Amino acid sequence: MSAKQNPLGLIPISLLTLTPGRLVPVNVYSWVMGADRPQLFLASNQILEPDFVERKPEGTELRLFIEPKTRSAFQQYLQTLVNDRDFLKTLSDENRSALVSEVVRDLLASAFKSNSAATIVGTANVLGQHIASLISETELSVTGLSKILYHDYGTFTHSANVALYSSLLALRMGFQEYSIEDIAVGGLLHDIGKLGIDDKILNKPGKLDDMEFRIIKKHPLQGYRILASDANVTTCQLLMAYQHHEKMDGTGYPVGIESDEISQVGRLCAVVDIYEALTSKRPYRNPMHSERAIEIMERDAGRHLDAEILEIWKGFVLEKEGVLS
Repeated sequence: MSAKQNPLGLIPISLLTLTPGRLVPVNVYSWVMGADRPQLFLASNQILEPDFVERKPEGTELRLFIEPKTRSAFQQYLQTLVNDRDFLKTLSDENRSALVSEVVRDLLASAFKSNSAATIVGTANVLGQHIASLISETELSVTGLSKILYHDYGTFTHSANVALYSSLLALRMGFQEYSIEDIAVGGLLHDIGKLGIDDKILNKPGKLDDMEFRIIKKHPLQGYRILASDANVTTCQLLMAYQHHEKMDGTGYPVGIESDEISQVGRLCAVVDIYEALTSKRPYRNPMHSERAIEIMERDAGRHLDAEILEIWKGFVLEKEGVLS
């Protein structure tokens, strides 16, 4: 939705983050496609009724929004729900995933906007715990998770998605050297080196010129330097930030190491980093379908990407059952 289509600057929220029987502290608006303006869907400090979904006009997509001035209150409301472990256990896997992913994205966005490395690392460590609990205690598919994630282009959105995907893949691979929480935090932090890069370059709608690409290629090293000075950052998280653009044939960056010289978490992060980028919206193209993304990635199997890890991810993405066994 463009600024012209949304002159009030309303913030979209996921329907799945609203839970019947709970008091919602902010006004929630619905906006039906084609309507001139939003309508009040739920007034602040009212309890959501179990049949609230049935209020939408038949045959339309229910899109919900909140006002910018109430974002902080809504974030606090979501955090309270996520911190209530007993309450989370009462939710379906889909609702719980939506709730956690919304909190992860919002808090990470606020942390990145602070432009403070210490704030980002501290926030990532808290969010990593929530992601690890979600991944370990629910049966999630890649496609099911993808449906509830945001896919707009922003460093914090991309990082939140990479963290969730990395954790899923690590669990599927039976990781033992590093914990799921460790890898989740690494995913949240893997692009922290982009903090100092101009948004005009990060969000450029066309192809980067040589100078711009040289600037972009510095972000893994810059990320490593930022994180290495923080005693709370682990080796796993450093390697994910430093190596997620290295390639199996040695043509990657920032160092150009190859094959087993690249850590397992670096190779894992590279796979989901590319998958997330291909399946999310970019300034210069629309998101790809998962099957098309995998098809493109397979061209680089063994050359740029670890073939074994990619094969595991492919099976996870395309499996019919769509749940962890």
